[in-house]
Amino acid sequence: MIVRVRPRSKPPTRGDFAARIDGGALTLPAIFGEFLKKSEVESAEDFITVVDTYPKQVAASLGWAESDVVSALRELATKLSRELGVDFVADLNAERTSYPMGARTVSGTRPTSSTPPSEGHKLG
Repeated sequence: MIVRVRPRSKPPTRGDFAARIDGGALTLPAIFGEFLKKSEVESAEDFITVVDTYPKQVAASLGWAESDVVSALRELATKLSRELGVDFVADLNAERTSYPMGARTVSGTRPTSSTPPSEGHKLG
């Protein structure tokens, strides 16, 4: 599923990315535009992987607590699981392997980008 950015959409709130599934695409608020570009995110699956791998950096970019990002990610994974018939939630619950600089990944997968989202970069 491709990812699109919506201009002039409602902004995300703590624990809610304000994502929609629209016309076969995951649409995210405009505030995510630069993040998607820098993280080389092109699909919903990429977005889930990058956010799951770098929750601290995403939280810092949004000005949220890491727990808010995890809540938003679980909500989005549940929504995508229902829509696509793929269990994204199970991937989030899989055993984690630790990596340097706070990165996490589901065993056997790699982040889509070798560059984590910058902690100093604020979305928007």
